[in-house]
Amino acid sequence: MKYRIALYAVLLAAGAAQAADQHYFKQLFYTRAQQESLLALELDSQIYAASRDDYRDIRIRDDSGKETPYLLEKRVEPHSETVHVVHAGSVLDMRKKGANGIEVILRAEKDSPPTDGFTLHTPLNNYEHSVRVYGSDDGKSWTPLVESAAIYDYSRYMDVRNQDIALPANRYRQFKLVIDQATQTHQAERVELTRALLAGQEQTRSEQVQLQSVPLRIDHVDFWHNVSKDLPADDKKFAYPVLDFKATQDGKNHWTVVEVTTRRQPLTRLSLQISERHFSRRATLQIPIRQGMETRWQDIGTATIEVLRLGLQREQAGIAFPEQRRETYRVLLHDQDNPPLTISGVQAEGNGYRLLFFAAPQQSYRVYYGSETAAPPRYDTSAISASLRAGYPVASLTTGPEKAVIGVKSGFDWISLLNSKWFLGASITMMMLMLVWALIHAGRHMEEMHED
Repeated sequence: MKYRIALYAVLLAAGAAQAADQHYFKQLFYTRAQQESLLALELDSQIYAASRDDYRDIRIRDDSGKETPYLLEKRVEPHSETVHVVHAGSVLDMRKKGANGIEVILRAEKDSPPTDGFTLHTPLNNYEHSVRVYGSDDGKSWTPLVESAAIYDYSRYMDVRNQDIALPANRYRQFKLVIDQATQTHQAERVELTRALLAGQEQTRSEQVQLQSVPLRIDHVDFWHNVSKDLPADDKKFAYPVLDFKATQDGKNHWTVVEVTTRRQPLTRLSLQISERHFSRRATLQIPIRQGMETRWQDIGTATIEVLRLGLQREQAGIAFPEQRRETYRVLLHDQDNPPLTISGVQAEGNGYRLLFFAAPQQSYRVYYGSETAAPPRYDTSAISASLRAGYPVASLTTGPEKAVIGVKSGFDWISLLNSKWFLGASITMMMLMLVWALIHAGRHMEEMHED
C-alpha cells in the first residue's frame, strides 16, 4: 500500500513538473455528462498573447496532470456570393420628356425571372446622371420603384464607374426609366487664346472656352436577376481589440505613420477610422523584422484608403494581408502634398482557432500555455477528425480567469541571448580586442627575431 501511495505521489509530481514550464493556465468549465464528450475551446486574446506562433506550447491537462490530446482547427464558415445573371428583355419605346429629358420603356420577357436590376451600357466617359424607375403590369399605371439611382463615370479623376441600377423586389414585366437631364454641358479641354500686339507689346488678351452639349447615349440595356452562388468554405473572421495606436507625421517623406499595438492575435486585416471625407490615399502595411542588431520594416500589404461622397457611397478603409501574429504593425499613409488625415481609431480582424478534445465523464480540465521551450505535441487526432466528419455534436465551454503557474521555472533562453544586440556587440568587441592582441604579439615576435 505504501508503494502505491508513493507511486501516485511520483505521478502527480511528474504531472506538475510537466506543467511547470507553462507560465499561465485557465480552468475550463462545461456541462459534465455521464459519457465521453467532444469539447471545443475557442482561443482568446490572452492565449494568443502568451502562446508561441505555432501554438506548440498549449497543453490540456486533467485534474491529475495527465495530458489530453487535442486537434487544433482553424475556424471556417460557408461562403457564397451574389452574381448578376442576364435574362431576356427589350426596349419598347423611347421618348423625350420636357426640354432635356428622356423616358425609356422596357419589357422583360414573359418567362424570365423577376428583374432585380438593369445595366445601362454607354460609350461615354465623365458623366453623372440620376435615373428614376417605375414598374407596371399593363403599361398604363406606373408604380415608383427607385426615386434616384446614380449612374456615373469619374474616369477623369479616378477609375470609378457605375452603370447598374438595382431594384427592390418586384414582379413587374414593364419598366420606365426617366432621366430628367439626359444632355449635359461639358467644358472643352482646349481654350482659345487671342492676343493683340502693338510694336511687339501685348495690348489685349482674351480667352474663349467652348462648351459642348453631350447627350447620354445608351447602346443597350441588360436585364438581370440575382443568383446566390455557393463557394468553398472560407476562413471565418473575428473582430479583435487593439491595445493601442499612435499616429505621427513624417514631413520628410510626406507620410502619416500609424503604429498599432496588438495582443498577437492571428490578424488578416487592419482598418483605420478616419474623420475626414472625400479623400483617397495609398496605404502600405509593414511589420518589423529583426536581423542581427538591426530592425527593418517589411511590406506585407498595400491598399487604397478612400471615402467618396460624389453622388455615390464608397468607403474602403481596410488593408488585407496574409495572417500574421505580431505585437506591432505600422501603416504608412502616402499623403504627398495633401493635408494629413485625422486617425480616430483602428479596428483589427483576423482568423480564429479552437482546440477540440474528448472529455472523460465527470472530469475537469485546464489549459496551459506560455512556454518558451515546449516542443510541438504529436497527438493521434484521427478519432476527433472522424467524429467531426460524422457530425458528432461539439459542446462549447467557457474559461476562468487567467492565472500564473506558481513556481514556474523558465529555462534560460540561449537563442534570445545569441540574437540580442548586446551579445553581438560584446562578441564584436571581444573579437576586436583579440585581433589587436594578436597583432601586438605578432609585432613583438618579429622584433625579437630581428634582434637575434
